[in-house]
Amino acid sequence: MKGPFSPLPIICEHLRAFRDIEGRILWSSLVFYLFLPLVATLILILGGVVVREKLVDILITSMSIFAALLFNLLILVYGIVRKNGGPPSSTELSDHEEKIRDFRRRYLREIISSISFAIFDAIVVVMVVLIWLSLDFLNSALLDWSVSVAVFYIVGLFLLTLFMILKRVHILLIKEL
Repeated sequence: MKGPFSPLPIICEHLRAFRDIEGRILWSSLVFYLFLPLVATLILILGGVVVREKLVDILITSMSIFAALLFNLLILVYGIVRKNGGPPSSTELSDHEEKIRDFRRRYLREIISSISFAIFDAIVVVMVVLIWLSLDFLNSALLDWSVSVAVFYIVGLFLLTLFMILKRVHILLIKEL
């Protein structure tokens, strides 16, 4: 799906964060990121935990608050990027300064991508839960189970993405000191 509403650029850009400096895919990190939420979801589902209306209220509220906070963080990061203005030409930079500039750019790009993906996750969780609520008249155990799997997995991705954002912001700020 292409166009202004396609989430694919956000997802693809976020997945690019799982590469090292040379551009090689960090398979162990990617597998951990994709499968840890799956394992947690399976444990919850096999333990008999499913999405209930009480949990729905908490999910909608928390994801909405997180999305708003992440939008603000995205704007702050954008301000940092704009504040620096255009990059100086490479002839004005020493090798060390150029490495620092490239490191900073890479981390800012990854932070922006991860924040955008976390906002996307929050929106998806809220949409899935709202659709599930609107289909409550079906009273289907399969639907409840499917929604529970989707919500638990996406919330797991969301939490890991928050940790990624925290780590990258922390590293970037420490390097600035």
